[in-house]
Amino acid sequence: MIPLWGEEHKRKINLGGSRSASTHTAILDEAKSRRAERESNRRRQDGAVGIQTWWKGLRERRRIRDEMRRTFEGDVTGLNGLRCLALIGRDEKALGVWSAAMVAGGPETLFRFAGGDGQPSWLVLVKQVSLRLVQSVADEPDSQHAKHHLQVLAELLSSSPQLGILPVHIASYLLKHKLFAYLARAITSVPIEAKNRSKSLPLLVTL
Repeated sequence: MIPLWGEEHKRKINLGGSRSASTHTAILDEAKSRRAERESNRRRQDGAVGIQTWWKGLRERRRIRDEMRRTFEGDVTGLNGLRCLALIGRDEKALGVWSAAMVAGGPETLFRFAGGDGQPSWLVLVKQVSLRLVQSVADEPDSQHAKHHLQVLAELLSSSPQLGILPVHIASYLLKHKLFAYLARAITSVPIEAKNRSKSLPLLVTL
């Protein structure tokens, strides 16, 4: 019997299924590749958004800190200035300005808000700032601000009857935050050859 169509029209049947399997694998690989690409793009976008958010947050924190610093500079000896100083964080310049102003003004300025309605806020803030003074001296015991820092600390921790138990509260707070460890670090940081001329060492020892 002569075939109606030529050999070229015969349907080729894939009995082994190898081509179908390879085609299926290729489709899966392509789908995985596209999925991986989408995931990579998503991560890049999330990363970019995260960086933008972080940068905006950093700029906002800097703006707020600069604003608090300006407020502090306008009210160095006041309660609002003390509040800003506590919130600014580690700022040696601002801390030095404050301790110098307290020494210059004497106990009247330092303990100006230690009585009356402002006492609770003052005590909370002055404890935080006192710890900053201790940390600053521990880092640089003979810095230009160290002597004033130590003089302020000596006043705050003095046993004057007029202060009542305020020094006890301040001392207790500092002891809970490693006062002796900071003082020891400050003392041992002073070089042996500089101990006789150190302005901070006598004050450190008395503390």
